Amino acid sequence: TFKEWSKTLFSDETYFTTIGFNYCLMVIHNSDEEFYSNYIDDHEKSTRSGTIGWRAFCGQMKSILVFVPSKISIDSVAYTKCILNQHLISFWHATCEEYGWTKVVEDGSLSDKKYAIKCREKNMVDKIID
Repeated sequence: TFKEWSKTLFSDETYFTTIGFNYCLMVIHNSDEEFYSNYIDDHEKSTRSGTIGWRAFCGQMKSILVFVPSKISIDSVAYTKCILNQHLISFWHATCEEYGWTKVVEDGSLSDKKYAIKCREKNMVDKIID
């Protein structure tokens, strides 16, 4: 039900750049053609670089959209300082006030590292492991 889903906070980030295609694969063929794997153009593929955009939502509430500059390398420490401490925890508290106790869903890429784990434990954030 909506009431049950409104007690779940979803959080994620994405990398983007305005130069090139970043790390996304391009599929080069007409949509009405049969797909073959040689249509994938992966020479544009690069490592994750560019600006990071992060946001969270819960029920009808949305956090602010956070941009992390490309010069900051996002590891567990940077994730904890730039996103978890400054934005996610305060947004989580706001959702708990609005909807009652809410659980947090984060993707596991950076959020499960030791600094983020310690920060969540200190703030008693109820995380759903995905």
